Amino acid sequence: KDAARKEMMRMSKQQVLEAIKKHKTFLIAAHINPEGDSIASQLALQRLLSAMGKEAHIVNADKVPANLLFLPHVDTIKTMPDISDEHRDFEAAVIIDCPNKDRTGSVQELLDGKYIINILICFLAAFLTASAGHTLNDWKDVEIDKINCPERAIPSGRISRNAALI
Repeated sequence: KDAARKEMMRMSKQQVLEAIKKHKTFLIAAHINPEGDSIASQLALQRLLSAMGKEAHIVNADKVPANLLFLPHVDTIKTMPDISDEHRDFEAAVIIDCPNKDRTGSVQELLDGKYIINILICFLAAFLTASAGHTLNDWKDVEIDKINCPERAIPSGRISRNAALI
């Protein structure tokens, strides 16, 4: 257990980003009995990885709590008994808000021999909040940015205003 804990806790922000760039397929998991912060973080990370052209599947030991079933894309979250072979075939696992592999419950069996990226919610939240803030600023200031920063994704037309909000 100590080895697993050390393995999961020794990554800097730069190492996490490099690992995400390096790998193409991901499993995203959280601790047993996940709450809203874990579920929302998993969904946000899945969307981010997908936007980067990566493949990411969310698998948890326990079902999504009933009070969170309203979240967009929550139907993509699988539990261990419901997974298919595609959920078992990944290069790296991203474990969210979990101090060690043991806390992932039955998902732990998928992690053996895999590259593991452990992200605490505070790191993920800071990154996603900053990204959302920049996106909303670009969305709101699109007319000004067409003049001052035409190379940005929204003013250049590489991303539509509606797509930026998704």
